[in-house]
Amino acid sequence: MSATVGLVIFIAAIVLAIIIGTKLKMNIGIVAMLFAYLIGVTFSGMSGKAVAALFPTNIFVTQLVATFFYGFASINGAFNGLADRIIYRTKKVKWALPFVIAFCVILLSMLGAGAEATPVIMSPIAFMLAAEAGFNPILASLAVWVGSVCTIGAKWTPGGAVAYSIWSPHIGEEMTDKASVYIMVLLIAIGFIAMVIINFIHKKNLKEIYMEKPIPLSDIQKKSLIIVVVALLVMLVPSVINSFYRNPVTTWMTKRLTIQVVCLAGSVAFTVMGLADPKEVFIKKVPWNAIITISGMGMLVALAGQMGIVDQIGAWIGESIPAQFMPVMLLLVAGLLSYVVAASSVIYPLFAPMVPALAAASGLSPILIVVTIMLGANISSFSPVSTGGAMAMLGANEEQRDVVVTGQFKYAMIFLIVFVVLFGVLGLLGVFS
Repeated sequence: MSATVGLVIFIAAIVLAIIIGTKLKMNIGIVAMLFAYLIGVTFSGMSGKAVAALFPTNIFVTQLVATFFYGFASINGAFNGLADRIIYRTKKVKWALPFVIAFCVILLSMLGAGAEATPVIMSPIAFMLAAEAGFNPILASLAVWVGSVCTIGAKWTPGGAVAYSIWSPHIGEEMTDKASVYIMVLLIAIGFIAMVIINFIHKKNLKEIYMEKPIPLSDIQKKSLIIVVVALLVMLVPSVINSFYRNPVTTWMTKRLTIQVVCLAGSVAFTVMGLADPKEVFIKKVPWNAIITISGMGMLVALAGQMGIVDQIGAWIGESIPAQFMPVMLLLVAGLLSYVVAASSVIYPLFAPMVPALAAASGLSPILIVVTIMLGANISSFSPVSTGGAMAMLGANEEQRDVVVTGQFKYAMIFLIVFVVLFGVLGLLGVFS
């Protein structure tokens, strides 16, 4: 089979997987796995066992153990209790409420709830405050979304760990660490600038908020937060120390005490201490739909990589597009895809294997390429039909939802247009050359 035919089949498989999964309300990952088997066995002469070996086991395990661990603190109300306290103490500063919501989302996500679980906790609170204080509900969804996307580079969170496990095999751990920091700084700056501007556009006189004082955290919730903080310290402190003073002890800890090991140990601690029912956490707090989607698409993309199709796409893009305009093209494509599909399940697995070929053909830094793709994939994820936007408006009532859907479509497109123009100008000026 020629590379061109393989490319056409691969692109058709991705498009069909999305269409069939959406129309039949079936998990896209299952359909992608089916296509991986059909293409691998029929066109590449692979055995079923060889195709199965392409399943992204590391990504699957990382998502499973991370969401299971943080699910304990979510299901027993520890994260909700923490958010309630912050909101209660700042409710009198009415103009700052959207920013307080965003801060709470960032805090909970950084503590490990992640960009997937945090909106479930914070979105109902955000829209309740919007209704009571009288600020535009688009600000509530924007605050939840900004707080969520700001933490995508935090590799100790479920979403960050998945992104890390997708990029690092292709550009190395050191470059992935740098790209993670850069994208977090960029999105925090972009997110809060956008909030200031949109808050000013929708500025109005706000009402007083009545909110009962939160009940004290229970012993179970306190112990849960302690376990979460200890786990974060174990994962973060050795890496931070290694950045300034590399030594055998912290180097060993960094390599051995991975997110998988720490989360599994933490899950055992939660269970032994009786802080939540592990069966309930396993069923209710592990996002099986997202895990299967990401794993299934990853399997299909891995097959394309083995067939040489991904390298061909990367080389073609690198040779056809001038280096100074490659960032704007990658940002545009990732942004348009993100308008309707999730970054971690489709966009990252699709582009990650191409990065080495793109970097070699263009001479651009792999870090710049990864940051550009992640930026494009996230700035337009505010769209209500994208995962990020849909999660951000979970708590909206019917009246609020009409306003939010229209606003999210509009601002998602504005965000993308602004950055396409900006990157285009930077390309013309030769900044990326």
